[in-house]
Amino acid sequence: MPHPSITEILQADLVRDRQSAIACLKDFGWLLIPDVTVEGVSQGQQGIFHALSLGTDFIVDFATYQMWGRRLVWYLVSIASPQANILSREGSTTEWNRALDQVEQWRQCILVSGPGILPSLNLDEYQTLVGYRIVIGRSRDQTDEEREIIGMHRRNDLRIRSFDWLLEKPEHYTTSEIETLNQIGRAKQAGAE
Repeated sequence: MPHPSITEILQADLVRDRQSAIACLKDFGWLLIPDVTVEGVSQGQQGIFHALSLGTDFIVDFATYQMWGRRLVWYLVSIASPQANILSREGSTTEWNRALDQVEQWRQCILVSGPGILPSLNLDEYQTLVGYRIVIGRSRDQTDEEREIIGMHRRNDLRIRSFDWLLEKPEHYTTSEIETLNQIGRAKQAGAE
């Protein structure tokens, strides 16, 4: 059972609009870290930045990192509107296209500059991997056609999630873990706002 206060906050702030979602995720950044653990965050093996500069041309909404063995895995996260659809009557929505374009620009930047463009964390990694995530809309509102489009865009390095994924995440943690993650799992300012 999730901690009642986080559930109320997320229901009120996370799903209102893009700006309130970003503000909320700065405080609850741990929600974006795949398979987050208290130990991982407290030991610096997992973490999150917001407003991360990617070279001089791009700012990443959020960037999560975690060590897997001696591999440092980054996820660059594009936050779209929680109210956005993927399709409209005219075709793909502006919000969906913007998120896809943003990820492709980041992908090209990493391809050209290499993962060394990301912050140095002084971890004992021998390999750095970079993946991408788009968080858009609510899965409960997605049509079958939208789910199919999500499946078509899914790649090894791209995951598309809904805000419902974030809303459900606290259900997998104890109250004590949530309280600790709320204290230590905030997104760190990366200096690009």
